[in-house]
Amino acid sequence: MLQHFPNPTMTPVNGAHRAREDGYGLGFHGGYSMSVSTVIRLGLREFTEIFAGIRTLRDQEAKYREAKLLDAEATSHIESTVLYNLRQGRLPESIEIIKGGEDENDDWVEIRFGKIDPAISPLR
Repeated sequence: MLQHFPNPTMTPVNGAHRAREDGYGLGFHGGYSMSVSTVIRLGLREFTEIFAGIRTLRDQEAKYREAKLLDAEATSHIESTVLYNLRQGRLPESIEIIKGGEDENDDWVEIRFGKIDPAISPLR
């Protein structure tokens, strides 16, 4: 039976420490990647919490950087990238769910921004 269980993603000691932290949540909170300025990947649970209105992109890095907590106006890197694309007139052209492996504790959502859309971009 044990061979069918996924491998633990953290040791029991680390898991116990994380569970005692204030604001600890399941999933990839604060984890993201960007391959270019038009592709963003973040944890599916965090994306869903943002979509539900219980988190914001600004919250995204604040958990891990105390300086961000002190500066309410500071934007996260991912928030800056989304704003940059919007100001350029780029809207998401695809949103893809990427399944995490059996040993990962969340899936990913990848957002690809398209070409500049003349209908919503600044006049040049």
